Amino acid sequence: MLYTSNFAKKGSSYGTELIGHVETEYPLYRLSDTLLYASLKFLEDEEMLDCYWQKMESRGRPRRMYSIKESKVDLAKQFARLWYYYLHQNNQGNLKTQKQTVG
Repeated sequence: MLYTSNFAKKGSSYGTELIGHVETEYPLYRLSDTLLYASLKFLEDEEMLDCYWQKMESRGRPRRMYSIKESKVDLAKQFARLWYYYLHQNNQGNLKTQKQTVG
């Protein structure tokens, strides 16, 4: 959930994009789609996210897009700070060699 709120505050995103971002930016971590969508559902239920369907020209079916509500940006920033704190604490002087699940 911490990672999800950090990335989603940067603009509208869809689930597969979030997973790809973790794989690219944090290759030691793995974000499962099950955990991602559970986190997005939680954030949606807590009314932190604006969610909508967007038709993509290159796809036959629309994508579910997510973005942090303007009124919740400060809270998302607090979650983002926790995410970066977690990264700092777990990688400082001890780079992990196995993938970890994040959420």
